[in-house]
Amino acid sequence: MSRVSPTDGAMPSIATGVLFAMPPASGPVLHQAIDVSDVNRRAPLQSRGALPLPSKLSNGFTAEHVRNAVEASPTAVATKSLPAWQNVFCRQGLKLSDPIGSGNYEYTDLPRFWGAFIQGNKKVWFQVVKDVVCGDAMLRDVVVHITRDVKFFGTRHYEVPAHLMYKVAEVAGDEGQSSLKIQEMQVSWSLRSAMGYVMLHPTLWPMMLPSFGDILGNLSFFGTCRYLWGMISGIQGRGIGQSKKLIQRINEQNADRIGRRFIDQEPRLFCPLIQADRRISSQELLQSVKSITLREKSTADYAERGDRPARRWSNINSAGQFTTFGYTMTMKDGRVVDGVARCLFDPNRKRMLSADFIS
Repeated sequence: MSRVSPTDGAMPSIATGVLFAMPPASGPVLHQAIDVSDVNRRAPLQSRGALPLPSKLSNGFTAEHVRNAVEASPTAVATKSLPAWQNVFCRQGLKLSDPIGSGNYEYTDLPRFWGAFIQGNKKVWFQVVKDVVCGDAMLRDVVVHITRDVKFFGTRHYEVPAHLMYKVAEVAGDEGQSSLKIQEMQVSWSLRSAMGYVMLHPTLWPMMLPSFGDILGNLSFFGTCRYLWGMISGIQGRGIGQSKKLIQRINEQNADRIGRRFIDQEPRLFCPLIQADRRISSQELLQSVKSITLREKSTADYAERGDRPARRWSNINSAGQFTTFGYTMTMKDGRVVDGVARCLFDPNRKRMLSADFIS
């Protein structure tokens, strides 16, 4: 049974339904979520260009503290409190990207983000399929549920499958006590698929005008156009195809063909169940992993669905240079675990820079 959490503000771009804008109208210049040169400086144990590995927690912080730091965001959104929501994020170095590839919001951009994508909705919440924590990182496999009251049309409801990737950081408090706050929040969902679904369902069209009004009132026309570029940019369907081939080659136990999914033969796989402090090779992965299957995502068993028709998804998304998916992994020692995977692609060669299986 899925667990319910109010939205986190992570998918307000979807929440306002109809997915029209994102990048700030003014303020800091947008940049890509992954800076390869910065990755190399911060993570000497990484393969070239790969995602940095999650950092170990210190000062007595545990996985439960990470979950609490992340859950503080949906709690604040549920109370409709912008100050409380802002307080869950780091003031320095914040990177919020929704969806990935649309650019980053910094701390000073949060009020506009809130006004454009959160404030106008009646309710936005998560149907949580799976949460996984690894060090200072947390990944969530969710269905985002959005309701909005539309004048003359009543309440409209919409669902979007997504994966959220968080990184938390320790922040010193006013009285010397430290706490964990969200430093990075990247949301993986398909703008193209979401827009296509809306276009095929006229009952959702009334959401478009008020949602677009919220966006224009807080952002700019040029920001809207830049955001819509996400429908044709990034790895898109090729990332989904490559990720499915990776799963297929793992199930075939073919280390050589697994390696062909990546830009070179450096160790580019990360699975903390096997090795928690470094990336591993295809051969090392196959020594422990028997098979991997995509985990279907559905609203069929969701109590708050009411009389709305159930929807099902294959649980794999592409956004920017990322492809993410929920999976079930069978180990050769008999263990069966669920998790969330994230694959980062080289923007030029369309091959994987790294693939992380977090359970």
